[in-house]
Amino acid sequence: MNNFSAKKLWDILWKRKIHILIISIIGMIIGVIFSSPKFITPKYKSVAVVYPSNISPYSDESESEQLFQWFLSSDIKWQVIEKYNLYEHYGIEKGSPKSLAYIINEYDNNVKIEQNSYDAISITVFDRDPQIACDMVNSIIDFLNINIRKIHKEKFGEVVPIYEKTIERSLAQSAKLTEEIVEIGASNDLLFYISKALGITSKKANNSSSIGYIDSVGPEYLNSILQLMAINGSLETLLGNYNIAYANLQKEFSYTNMLSHPYVADKKSTPVRWIIVLFSGIAAFMLSYVAFICVENIPNKKEEE
Repeated sequence: MNNFSAKKLWDILWKRKIHILIISIIGMIIGVIFSSPKFITPKYKSVAVVYPSNISPYSDESESEQLFQWFLSSDIKWQVIEKYNLYEHYGIEKGSPKSLAYIINEYDNNVKIEQNSYDAISITVFDRDPQIACDMVNSIIDFLNINIRKIHKEKFGEVVPIYEKTIERSLAQSAKLTEEIVEIGASNDLLFYISKALGITSKKANNSSSIGYIDSVGPEYLNSILQLMAINGSLETLLGNYNIAYANLQKEFSYTNMLSHPYVADKKSTPVRWIIVLFSGIAAFMLSYVAFICVENIPNKKEEE
C-alpha cells in the first residue's frame, strides 16, 4: 500500500488544516519581526549609468570593457574606502585580524559595477544612508576620471619633452642647411647651378672649366635643398603632433558620459519585507505539513510490523 498516495496527502492536509494554518501565520509573523529594522538594517540604492568617453582601447578590448576594468580597480576601491571611512561606517575595527578581508567583502556586497549588453556601465551602491549611497556613486566616477587623467598626463608628459628635443634638433639641422645654401647662392650663380643639376642646357655650359666646377658643386647644392625640404616637412608633422600632445597634457578630460545621474533615494531597496514574510509563511506551511505527514504515517508502520 502506498502510504503517500494523493488521497492520503489530501486527507492529512484537510485533517490538520487548522494547525497548519496557525503555524503558517506564526511563520509569517516571525518573518515580519525579523525583517524589521531592528534585525535587518534597511538599505537605500543609488545608481548611475555611464558610457566611455575619450578612451583609446587597448588590444582587443573595447572602450566599454576598458572602462569597466578601471571601475573594478583596487585603486578606486581603496580611495572610496578611505574617503568615506568605511571601516568605521561598516563597524569594522581597522587593523584587527581579517579586517582587510571584511572591508573588501562589505564593499563588494554594497557596490556593484556591471556592464550591460549596450556597452553601458552601471554603478550601484547600497547603504543605510541614502545620501552616502548617492555620494559614493559620484565619488567612484570622480576617482575614475582622476586616475585615468593621471595616467594620461604621465603618458603625454613623457611624449611632450621627446617632441621638444626632436623639434629642437630638426630646427638646428634646418638652420645649418639654410645657412649653407645661402652661402652657396650668394657666392655663385644660383640659377645656373640649379639648371645644370636639373640637366637644363645653359649658355654658360660652353665653358669647360665652369662645367667641371658645376658638376662637383651642383649635385651637392641640390642635395642640400632636398634635405632641407625633407627636414622642414618632418618638422611640420612633428609640430602638429607636438601641439596635439601638448593640448592633451593641458586638458582636463572627462572619461565618462553620464546617461543616468544618481539621486538620493527616498525609499529603501532592501529588505523587501513582503518577500521575506511570504517566504516565511510558505516555509512554515511546508515544514508543518511534512511534519504532520510523518506523524500520521507512524501508526501505519507499527501496524505493518
